[in-house]
Amino acid sequence: MAYSSRKKSSSRRRKQRAPRLKLRWVLGIVVVFIGFVFFSGPKSLIKLYVLLEKKDQLVRSREELKQRVVELDTEIHRLKTDTTYIEKMAREKYLLKRADEEVVMIKTK
Repeated sequence: MAYSSRKKSSSRRRKQRAPRLKLRWVLGIVVVFIGFVFFSGPKSLIKLYVLLEKKDQLVRSREELKQRVVELDTEIHRLKTDTTYIEKMAREKYLLKRADEEVVMIKTK
């Protein structure tokens, strides 16, 4: 009799372990699947992070370009209307001079 009661208790332990073991396997497979979905493929978290960084960079670049456009529009307006500004640009960029002036160039080291 003692032998049969031991046999029954060990089989009960096995029956109690079996659902826990199956649960662990199922949870392990689910975790691996979720990890695969999140970290690989076209919609992975890594690619999402890279795309968000690129978007931020493009937004910053767009703002800088808008500022540059405003600066250029201002310069165009001044070149069309302001004669003193036109004269200043001609002297600085193209080294132009009046008939009674001399241009002196100083070399720096």
